[in-house]
Amino acid sequence: MTTPLLLPGQLISKQFFVPNLTGGLSYPLDTYAAFGYTVVAVNGLKVTNTGASVNATFKIGSTAISGLNGIAVNTTSSNNPVPTGGSPANVVAPGNTLSVVFDTPSSSPSPQNIQFTLVAARVDPLDGFLNKFRNPSMNIAQRGTGASQVSTSTPGGYTLDGWIVLAGTSGTTWSQAGATGNPISSNCLQITGAGTGSGSNDVSIRQRIEGSTAAPLANQTITVQLFFWNAGGGTSVTPTITVNHAYSVDNWTSHAAVNDQPTTSMQPIGSATSGIIAYTWNDPGSAANGLEIIIDFGSVWNSTSKYFYVTDFDMRATPGLTAGVCYNPPIPEARPDAVELAYCQRYFNSTFGNGIAPAQNAGLAGALLAQACSTSAGVCAQWNYPAQMRAIPTTITTYNPSNTNAYWRDVTNPADLTVTVDPSTSKGMANLVIGSSTYAGAVGDLCYIHATASAEL
Repeated sequence: MTTPLLLPGQLISKQFFVPNLTGGLSYPLDTYAAFGYTVVAVNGLKVTNTGASVNATFKIGSTAISGLNGIAVNTTSSNNPVPTGGSPANVVAPGNTLSVVFDTPSSSPSPQNIQFTLVAARVDPLDGFLNKFRNPSMNIAQRGTGASQVSTSTPGGYTLDGWIVLAGTSGTTWSQAGATGNPISSNCLQITGAGTGSGSNDVSIRQRIEGSTAAPLANQTITVQLFFWNAGGGTSVTPTITVNHAYSVDNWTSHAAVNDQPTTSMQPIGSATSGIIAYTWNDPGSAANGLEIIIDFGSVWNSTSKYFYVTDFDMRATPGLTAGVCYNPPIPEARPDAVELAYCQRYFNSTFGNGIAPAQNAGLAGALLAQACSTSAGVCAQWNYPAQMRAIPTTITTYNPSNTNAYWRDVTNPADLTVTVDPSTSKGMANLVIGSSTYAGAVGDLCYIHATASAEL
């Protein structure tokens, strides 16, 4: 079956016709489940050969429902079937079976012709793509590309977009590096160790997958793979994988994550050797809460001469593969950079641009501009994000482009103006207002400020 590629929010429908119904019939409607579609409505349920009334019961699994996505089944005349039992469901996610059960009373066995339309949609932000990882090729670097400190506080800190890194020793660094070790992608995430060469420094990398993105993986066989170059470990390294799901949808803070796949060894990679490592497991059905994939690279990274590179990450449903270490994963999927950048901006936005680390006193390029209209009122600018964020951002950080503080900069009559973020409390997923509580030197003065907005998981 060929399924057309849909744009976000676009629907697809298919008509069904069941002729000569003379008794009970259960008709499965999960036609699109294998393709990541979600059934959102069943419309136009109609009996074209009138006779005795026909009962129609819609079910998700064995549970009767009276509608889908809060919408009751649409019928066209009084003698058409009406769904019975249950309360409206939200959606029917892939992996669940939606069925319609027709029943003609035994007292009136005359044949009935039944027709209806199944309406489905894709709710995955990665519509049309298989790989569920964000920034799998390490090309998007809104926090910069140069060597930066790795966090030593659990769960770690964000590095290249989407990727959280945790180290055991302070001084461990991350950076974006060109293709090294013969990966498919043109960029890698490089981790450089810290220490004196003795003791241990455990380094792990993780990514949290948004619930709406992970939902199609529920109850599926899933494979994670990545390219790993053990460039300077000095010894063979056997990474491990751990899989968790959020306690509730996209909630990684209020409660501890729930383990789906206990920490398990992947393939060993020898010193100065590169290769693909992969692991397959069966999801227990909770992927829709959001998934967390943790790859731990061991504790050998105890000096600046020990370093490694990773890229070409891929996570997808892989029906037919056997759970355990995987030696035949699919070719990793990489989306075009323009698509990937927009997807990453659902979680993090920066006025500095991709590849430039947000910083104070970094210059005017890309900064927000406000022109003073009064010397007795503050300036303000509305920042329209280049992509709507997944949620209202929880962290807004401002940067003075011409001084070492977080204030506006009046560049016409050089002075700093105190910042007020979201002065009208209108902050949303699409934009933000940044104002000042002190005033420019003269009407017409040009004032600038940089900012970042984070709605990370």
